[in-house]
Amino acid sequence: MSGPESGDIIYFVDEGFNATHGDSLPTYGGYADTSVSPIFIAAGAGFKKGVFVDRVIRQVDVAPTMAILGGVRFPAQCEGAPVYQIFDEDI
Repeated sequence: MSGPESGDIIYFVDEGFNATHGDSLPTYGGYADTSVSPIFIAAGAGFKKGVFVDRVIRQVDVAPTMAILGGVRFPAQCEGAPVYQIFDEDI
């Protein structure tokens, strides 16, 4: 995915695949080690190369992560948290 029509942030989510909201999946208990969890890939300026993060990155973590990368404050009541482990030291 590249080219002049492609945005800087590309985000895909299938309806019903968010374990923290909705009625498609249970909302109790969190992720087990064998649960299906989403894949989060970040590449480009501002991100470390070849980093694997052990924590579960949720959909609600994407907006605060992008806010930090863009130098924008995110609201204190934001449900998610930035994924600081993936940022270059310059961020």
